[in-house]
Amino acid sequence: MALPLPDGSFDFVFCNGVLHHTAAPARGFAELVRIARAGGFITVGLYNAYGRQWHAVIRWISHRAGARLSRRIGDWGIARMLGSQHEELDMEKRRTWWEDQFRHPHESVHTANEVLGWFAANGLDYSASLPPIELGTSEDQVSMFPRRSQRPQGAWRHVAAVLRQLTWIWTQRWTGGYFLMIGRKHAMRRP
Repeated sequence: MALPLPDGSFDFVFCNGVLHHTAAPARGFAELVRIARAGGFITVGLYNAYGRQWHAVIRWISHRAGARLSRRIGDWGIARMLGSQHEELDMEKRRTWWEDQFRHPHESVHTANEVLGWFAANGLDYSASLPPIELGTSEDQVSMFPRRSQRPQGAWRHVAAVLRQLTWIWTQRWTGGYFLMIGRKHAMRRP
């Protein structure tokens, strides 16, 4: 929340899977913007409120299930998430993975529109997202290192983002609901 770095230190700030485990994600985001230079890019990766629905159900069950049932659910979940790779994990790694995924002490979920609000409040233009929030855009059309930011499309972008996020309930990995958003900090105007 208070990085020991000067303002405008970086051309590109990448914060992946951190803010949703803090007590004040929007405040943490503002700190990331502070250390980005004018014209620089910021990427944040967060859990999504829509795409995390199935995860929330399993998490709820795991917190209420006894140890034996929780282990069985955990083995099923690991197999579902990792496929055949789960067989290579020893029991301690399986337990650690389960604890991280479903019994984490603090986890918040966010929407693309919430993050667009963070962008607007902190002087960023939206550049891209993965999965994309634009209707008719596929993941292979997304540039993780965009050359320029996209101009705001008003209310339509927010409606499209909601519609796309609703599909994430079924299309994201079952524990997924994870998304990246990229914004570009406004360049300083010259006098």
